[in-house]
Amino acid sequence: MDIRVVVAGPMYQINLGYISRVCANFGVRELVLVSPRCKPGGKNAMMYAKHGMAVLRGARVCGTIGEAVKGTFSIATTGNWRKGKPSLYNIYSADAMASMLGSNSIGRVSVVLGRESTGLTSGEIAECSTCAYIPVKGEYGIMNISHALAILLYELTKGESRRMSKNPYASQAEIGNTMRLFRSMVGSRGDIRDKRKVSMVMSRILERAHPTKGELATLAVALSPNRKRKRGEK
Repeated sequence: MDIRVVVAGPMYQINLGYISRVCANFGVRELVLVSPRCKPGGKNAMMYAKHGMAVLRGARVCGTIGEAVKGTFSIATTGNWRKGKPSLYNIYSADAMASMLGSNSIGRVSVVLGRESTGLTSGEIAECSTCAYIPVKGEYGIMNISHALAILLYELTKGESRRMSKNPYASQAEIGNTMRLFRSMVGSRGDIRDKRKVSMVMSRILERAHPTKGELATLAVALSPNRKRKRGEK
């Protein structure tokens, strides 16, 4: 998914810095500022951007939300979902939005953040393809825009992150291979009377443990009938 972050009327350099940093965290390179009310290249913005400074320096400035989201599937964000008014059917929680986008293979997406003071207007929300909000448990439901962006980008990219990262946990097939080795070892032991029960207990333990690939590889060394014996071992 190719993500663009759009910020409407940013007022504070610190927030711009944090937004750029969050973009860098999640691999977002395109930042668009709509009629900024602070200096994008200011000292505080650069200082708080940290390793997201390249994102901030490359930010594009434009005059309207429509111009900023052109050519993309645009997601307006709001802390007050009632702003959607007649479009309530098109408002999703952040996780539901991510699930919907993932199932529809949408390529280019704009995440539109509102102003620190008033957010997006109802008209600006209506200009976007859809709208997302983040359910919060506390009494104060309005999040800082950089914090909200981090949650939204996490939801939108977590599927990609899982595919990119190497899964350390064993698959059911690998667990099955370990159990075959275990049953073979149990079958060779004359001192175990109820071999079926012992194997069943081991199977239940492995199911609860969610073992890693490395853990099963270590077990396989002990369970394999073909392992080389050390000198002096009987």
